[in-house]
Amino acid sequence: MANSQISNKKNTKSLILDAAFSFYHEPHFTDFSLNQIAEKVGISKPAIYRHFKNKEALLESMQAHFYDLLAERLIEVQKAAESGKEYSKMPFAETIQFFAANPEYINYFLSQFSLNENFESQMRAELSTRGVKQATVSINKEWTFSGKNDDQIQALYCGTTFLLFLKIREKMHKCKKTALDDNFGVKLIKFVTDGLRGVAEPGAAIFPKEISNERKEELKKICSIDESAFPPEDRIFTALATVIKKFGLTNVTIEKIADELNMAKSSLYFYFDNKNQLIAKLIEKEFSLLNEIIFENISEAKTYSECIYISLLSETNYFLFRPSIIPICQWLIQNTSNQMGSDKSLEVTHAWENRIAEDVKKIDLGFRISPEILSLWQGFLPVALTVMGKKYKMPYEEYLIAIEKIFECIQNGIDTDSCSI
Repeated sequence: MANSQISNKKNTKSLILDAAFSFYHEPHFTDFSLNQIAEKVGISKPAIYRHFKNKEALLESMQAHFYDLLAERLIEVQKAAESGKEYSKMPFAETIQFFAANPEYINYFLSQFSLNENFESQMRAELSTRGVKQATVSINKEWTFSGKNDDQIQALYCGTTFLLFLKIREKMHKCKKTALDDNFGVKLIKFVTDGLRGVAEPGAAIFPKEISNERKEELKKICSIDESAFPPEDRIFTALATVIKKFGLTNVTIEKIADELNMAKSSLYFYFDNKNQLIAKLIEKEFSLLNEIIFENISEAKTYSECIYISLLSETNYFLFRPSIIPICQWLIQNTSNQMGSDKSLEVTHAWENRIAEDVKKIDLGFRISPEILSLWQGFLPVALTVMGKKYKMPYEEYLIAIEKIFECIQNGIDTDSCSI
């Protein structure tokens, strides 16, 4: 009888945790209440207190559960790597497959990363206590991000690529544009490790072309920003970025933005109907300027490889010149990937995307890849680079070194002998 009661308690506790994570099925996460949890589980609110002292205890258990799941899978990767199995690809592919089938955990990770500036170091420490070794996730108490470190850049390249394509696949699946491919994890691992060279035939437009050092210097000059000709940043956009930095993405309100601007809330409602419209319009305006710069610079590209190189440089320079855009990057990665299901988002946006359209169709990740998705992937790598570089105060010279390495990863994949993903 006692064992049965314990079993029931464990089952109920698991159901409560599952209900809490279910609020992360959609990336537009909003806070939940214990009443909502109780309703989802089909129990009374007081019944929750038999398993969790309060909401804070539930949130702590959610975090511990996430770390347990992640550590369990990374340890399998670790064991495979130690035994010499094919670069631990299969266990890692299974990990990707798990998160593809359970997107709430990816959305939870993204929300925590956005809300907690110490989440990265906290996660490394938590994984370490669960037996995940340094070689698997680069755990190091003195770890600082540097553009000179190959392992860190490769980790950034892999992590950003995995997260973005998981989000895109999630959206495609929800829009019924694709089923959950059982080989998605294997295909994504191959795409990351082999780069464009591994998915294109020699002679194809997307097949990597060498860029001489002399030509790269020319392209760097093309991608430099003339500060004197650059328009000032929208003051509402600056206020939005400040509010996000102070209070976190989920706690942004029209009132807080108005307070930051020292103006009446009604004045903002004159221009915007709600918070989401305000954010969307401001980002659309800011990124239209970025697109103009990139497209103008891309017109100088002689090959698709040069197109990629120009895009990486132009975007990085832009983000470094507009640092207030960095706090909004979390909103970008959730919402931009969520637009992948609409036909409008898949329209060709510049000349090179027209030229590579046929080549891109041959890339098999288990769902439709378009030139626009390929550009989105390449565009988010500088976002991740700038976020990490700003956090660790990386000098501009190291950004240039990092861009070279990211470019090499896109073109030719990663060095699997020196990196454990």
